[in-house]
Parts: sequence; structure tokens; C-alpha cells
Amino acid sequence: MKQSHSHRRPIYLLRNRVSSVPKQSALLDFPAYPEWNPFVRSQVVANAFWVPLTNQTPQENLRLVIQAQILPLPTPVDANTPPNLLNNQISFENITAIDEVNYRAAWKQIMLPDPLLSAERWQALSTVDGDKTYYESREVFGGPVGYVVDALYQQSLQEGFDGQAAAFKGRVESLV
Repeated sequence: MKQSHSHRRPIYLLRNRVSSVPKQSALLDFPAYPEWNPFVRSQVVANAFWVPLTNQTPQENLRLVIQAQILPLPTPVDANTPPNLLNNQISFENITAIDEVNYRAAWKQIMLPDPLLSAERWQALSTVDGDKTYYESREVFGGPVGYVVDALYQQSLQEGFDGQAAAFKGRVESLV
């Protein structure tokens, strides 16, 4: 039985304010995440042997090493904000989609076999109402361990997604 749990949070940005900033590059600028992201404090692109790459441009079938704060840190954060070691978690992921035309990216956990835990995270940007940008981040968990993740972390993950969405809005607006 597959369990599905989604975390979604819309943020609205005035399109004319962000039109000069490549939205996709803000979304996929993983080395800059520590400068603004209270939930994902580090997201490093690596090769199949987990060695960080010099070129941090995400591409399908490369790996991600993610250090997350579940619960997220209080905002605002910057690159010098220390982690809360009690809430620090590391995950190992495979990049499954990078769509620069439609502003989509996805990665899937590969620490545990799919029959135990299936977890894929999507981030997307869409234009709505002709002049606003809608940011969506969703992670779907499945398998028996998915039930455990849901029971233990549902509220904390939602707070992390909400914190990241609000901080992403602030980050993009600060780049204009």
C-alpha cells in the first residue's frame, strides 16, 4: 500500500519585479541555499560516488547530499547561522528531473530501497494570473517507512516547507 503525503505552500511574487532575475537559477542555486534557507541548510551536487562536484549545476542522475533542519531554523538565516544539531538530518538523493523551460526540479531519496521508502521531492515555479509566480514544493512518501516519516515528522516537515517558501520569496525579491 502506497501512502502519499504532500507539502505545498504557495508564495506570490510580482512578475514584473522578478522578470530580470532568472527564476530557475534562484531555485537551482544550491550553493546559495545557506544564505537564505532555514530548512535546507546545504544541498550539494555530487557524482555517483558522493564526491562533491566543482560544477554545482544540477543535472539528471547526479546525486544530492542534503543537510536539512527539521524543524527549520528561526528566520532570517544566513551562511553563518549555526545549525541546531538536534534537528540536523542528512539525506542522499538522486536528481530525477531538471526542466529549465518549465521551471521544475525533482530528486528522489536513495538511502533505502523503494519497497521500504519511496520519497520524491518536486519544486516548481508557475506563472498565474499573468503577473504572479507560484512556488510549489511537494514531497510524496510511500512504503512502510513512509508511515513512520509521516507519524514522526509531518508537522515539522510542513513547517520546513512553509519556512523555505517564505524565505525563497524573500530571496528572489532581494535579487531584484
